[in-house]
Amino acid sequence: MRKRTLLTNIMLLLFFLVQFSCPAPATADEAGGNIQNYTKSIVRIVTFDDRGNPIALGTGFAIGASEPIKFVVTNYHVVAPNLYGVCIFRSADDLLPADVFQVLPNSDVAILQLRQPLYQIPPLAIGDQNMVQAGQDIYTLGFPGGDVADWLTSYAKDVTITKGVISKKSTWNGTNVYQIDAPINPGNSGGPLIDKNGNVIGINTFKMRNKDNINGSVFIDYMTDVMDSRGIPLKKADAGSGQSQQLGTGQGSTGTAAGGAGGPTDSAGGGSAPGTSATTAVPTSSKAASNNMPLYLGIGGVAALAIIVAVVVMASKKKAAPVAAGPAVAPVPPVQNFTPPTAAAAPVTTPMPKTQAKSKASLKGVSGQFAGQEVDFSTGSVTIGRDPRLCQVVFPQSETDVSRKHCTLRYDEASNTFTLEDFSSNGTFLSSNQKLEQGKPVTLKPGDRFYVSDPKHVFEVKVG
Repeated sequence: MRKRTLLTNIMLLLFFLVQFSCPAPATADEAGGNIQNYTKSIVRIVTFDDRGNPIALGTGFAIGASEPIKFVVTNYHVVAPNLYGVCIFRSADDLLPADVFQVLPNSDVAILQLRQPLYQIPPLAIGDQNMVQAGQDIYTLGFPGGDVADWLTSYAKDVTITKGVISKKSTWNGTNVYQIDAPINPGNSGGPLIDKNGNVIGINTFKMRNKDNINGSVFIDYMTDVMDSRGIPLKKADAGSGQSQQLGTGQGSTGTAAGGAGGPTDSAGGGSAPGTSATTAVPTSSKAASNNMPLYLGIGGVAALAIIVAVVVMASKKKAAPVAAGPAVAPVPPVQNFTPPTAAAAPVTTPMPKTQAKSKASLKGVSGQFAGQEVDFSTGSVTIGRDPRLCQVVFPQSETDVSRKHCTLRYDEASNTFTLEDFSSNGTFLSSNQKLEQGKPVTLKPGDRFYVSDPKHVFEVKVG
């Protein structure tokens, strides 16, 4: 009876020791509980063709020093189908035209400049590759095309969050990338890869075809280098906040040399050569050590009391029954004949029909807002006006003399000529000041000029 009471008391003591020796639950920051806050900084990017049809959907995120924001980052392949038809898509009734500020085609990075500043969309803090360790937790934020929704909108509540880890630092076609296992899908292109502290460390770019959990995120350092060289301030991560406390096994991983500050070359072709970088341990802080002290004491106490229980049980039995030997536990064998994936990488944009330029024909701005800029006839035609859903050359809404759809040019490769058709209220004029009649296209030869509404908006068609 006394032995039974002793055993009962020991078990109760073990129970309380285990309860009080467990470490305190992680804070919201440590567990990624505040990731939802960063959805406010995510926007949907839409590229339209000359008929107002969306031809590419992707994700972008706000950058800058503070609100209001003026710049958004996305992938180049999201805007490449039509650099002059890019919008920030809030809803079907709220489209904000954006200009392509800078593109890095090889590293698949595009920086957009908004034509009007946006409030209530805070810029994200920008980290760098030195904050990243293989094995650390990461999150992807974006607008995958396959999400469950009745219709596209792009508010914080619509953002999809997925969680994963950094598998390793690597390169893809000469570009520094993180291999991640977090799911990304068409529509995620251009979205941020953030760490547990909300620092952007990458731009989600591609997934491997026919491979599970092998996805790629381009180093954010490429974008940072561009903005720093232009003198544009960014919200940067604190030097001490980016180091992840969550490490992998400590094994080395194939990675790349430093990227951003040294001016890395662009992604899909160029970039620093791969090298070998070992995963280094992050020193545990004294605070973390003190937080774990109850755990260590508890483990010691549990172990000691377990021995006492064993002694009491053995003493209560004069003869111990032999224990039958069970099967030995076999170690997990290493993977044999491992072959690295060879499948091509697929950009994660919805949808992604790539239009090829039919010729070297282009429209050049001679004077006015678009002076010195050119747009090619990738889709066979170019429309000028104020509606970003219909036009490739998009005037600001303040230019009320220019119609929503002012005029359209089409190029005929066979005859090497252009046709110009007017749809406006205030007119489209040839260089001779002849006003076009609506519904009656006129033929232009390479080198001919015309203007829309006002002689200050002069354009020239050219070939070659």
